[in-house]
Amino acid sequence: MDKFFQILRVTTGNTFSLIGDEKKKSSATVWIQVNGKVEITADEGVGTVNAIFLATKKIIKPYFSLIDKIDLFDFSVRSINSDKIGTEAEVETGIILKCNGYKLSFQGQSDNLDKAWTIALNQGLNDCLEVLMKEKQ
Repeated sequence: MDKFFQILRVTTGNTFSLIGDEKKKSSATVWIQVNGKVEITADEGVGTVNAIFLATKKIIKPYFSLIDKIDLFDFSVRSINSDKIGTEAEVETGIILKCNGYKLSFQGQSDNLDKAWTIALNQGLNDCLEVLMKEKQ
């Protein structure tokens, strides 16, 4: 099955306050190719992964309303090469999506953390949409 959409590009940012109880907010702007068109939108979330997830869903919903049945359940990150340390290390991200009652896990790898998250989300959301479309038939 071909992908329903493809995330082409993401920019992210974080804001937080050192004073008070204000929660950290992250923003993401995403460029997605869907139905032969490139759509662009932004959203805010609690953390970068949530912001990318929400912005992606915002673009996809008019094309595939089943996207509302997919939730971000959990995520993790780990370093995967021991010869590099800190920000030079390649990372593997894990995303768990709740898809109509199922919990499905997806991974992304990159030397850029946001790119690894985006790889996992792109694969996961496409795969979950495929599962939901099959169940609908």
